[in-house]
Amino acid sequence: MPLKVTLHSGLDRTFDSVYKASRFLENEWPLRRENFHDRAVSACRGH
Repeated sequence: MPLKVTLHSGLDRTFDSVYKASRFLENEWPLRRENFHDRAVSACRGH
């Protein structure tokens, strides 16, 4: 099942794998110091 994320800018991103979502979080996420980022990375690594 795809994961759809809406960024603060209003841009929608859809990921078809945990690997792709993880790559996005590690390379493109705008604010890495937020607690949400840490939780999202942890969730991806847990799969």
